[in-house]
Amino acid sequence: VSRNPNSSDMASKPRLTQLSGLRACASTWIVLSHFMEDRHSFMELLIYRGGVPVQCFIMLSGLVTHYAYSTRVHDTMTQKIRFYAKRFGAVILSYYTVIFLMLFLTHMQCGELVPGVSPCTDPGYKGFDLQQWLNVLWILLMSQSIAHPAWPFFLHGPSWTISTLAYLWLLYPFLQNRLCTLLKKRPRTVLVAAALWSQFQLVILWIAPWPLRGARWTITSNEEHTLEHHPLFRLGDFLVGMAIAQILLNGDMSPDWKGWRWLADGAFVSVWVLCSCVPHLNDASLYDRGGLEAIFAVGMQPFIGLFLLASSCKGAERSLFTRAMRHPVLANLGEYSFQAYLWQVPVTIPFAHFATVNTGVEHRMLGGSALISYLIALWGFSAFFSIHAEEPFRKWLRKSVDAWADGRIAAEEARDIDKLMEDGNAPRAEMTTMPGHSSGVGTTPAEAPATAAVEGPEATTEPNAVEGNLDQPEQRASPVPPAAAGGTVLLSRLW
Repeated sequence: VSRNPNSSDMASKPRLTQLSGLRACASTWIVLSHFMEDRHSFMELLIYRGGVPVQCFIMLSGLVTHYAYSTRVHDTMTQKIRFYAKRFGAVILSYYTVIFLMLFLTHMQCGELVPGVSPCTDPGYKGFDLQQWLNVLWILLMSQSIAHPAWPFFLHGPSWTISTLAYLWLLYPFLQNRLCTLLKKRPRTVLVAAALWSQFQLVILWIAPWPLRGARWTITSNEEHTLEHHPLFRLGDFLVGMAIAQILLNGDMSPDWKGWRWLADGAFVSVWVLCSCVPHLNDASLYDRGGLEAIFAVGMQPFIGLFLLASSCKGAERSLFTRAMRHPVLANLGEYSFQAYLWQVPVTIPFAHFATVNTGVEHRMLGGSALISYLIALWGFSAFFSIHAEEPFRKWLRKSVDAWADGRIAAEEARDIDKLMEDGNAPRAEMTTMPGHSSGVGTTPAEAPATAAVEGPEATTEPNAVEGNLDQPEQRASPVPPAAAGGTVLLSRLW
């Protein structure tokens, strides 16, 4: 929200800079859950539960998208394409650069530097099989979260989040059009309904006695993955973010109330305490998120939503965690959170490789000074790539799409004018010149009502003159004074 230079209507909206800081913290949390080697500390469970910041990302996306585009119209295909170019343009270059880089490392180098990712399982590896190439196709189409929601981690695991968000972004113009009135008049109703939908699907899956599931009163790991990855099950999180944005835009729940600071801090601490102190709720491996552990993948929504709403209200300026999220360091890092999220795997490869060479033991995780160096390199490279590659690409894409859209709109307007001409049986080339005016600008039958209103009853064109031969001057009205003719021409141009 803090960086949207092409939004003219953003000037009148409060700058929610704490959301940028929250994105930076969420990205770092996810990266640590993937690559932190030594987790045996009081923060072990907190770091492991990386599904919580992912849910925060999806809710943030709904909030930021609607906060920035709620006043835009997305009725025509041209308007939708312009929105897609701006929304996808923020991540599309990083996404495909990372995917093709991982494809090269995995296929051409046989995954020697990508432990645990490569399909190379024996020296006789010759290349991807058909199923693996189909998986690559799904990734290129940003559809892995729909094609394989239970395991969308092939080639580049973190890319599934972009796949899920991509479908929610595609749906946004339609959601905005369908829910526009309801969102503006009853945003709290949408908020409660979306929140209940997100929790209800978890409860239904828990109690459903489906024979194919093999067990009741539990959630398997594959079912948890499907809940976490499939866009349909993440739609509730996105709608909650949209509803919070509309509440903030309406201003009816954002008084200068000091209680907002306590609600914001309380929500933040609640997530921290629950994720850090509640024991692992699955009897299987620590990395298995099935069973009650699924609550931490999709069930922290009420606390996250409360922090997003409370921290954005006027009375939360003195909130401890809101002020921390608004710190310039975190807020600036948050500008590159998507890039850090996507580049976390490629940047890990050289660090893991050097750690393996130095110790003689294969390293998939990083710890100590290697972890600190990795985090500095990750954020530094993400900022460099965003500034020198993605930002120029984004500007070029927006400029190109805007030029195309403006040309298409102009062509549509020209077609509409031509259609009006045809409906009036008056070709544009045969526009008659007003007497007393030497510019050659004339009035068309479609302009006759406006002309009559200005010049009076005596200048009204007869019906047979409209439908007959306009080249006969005697069929037109009596000459009009030059001043009146000038006013008529001006009105005709404006029409």
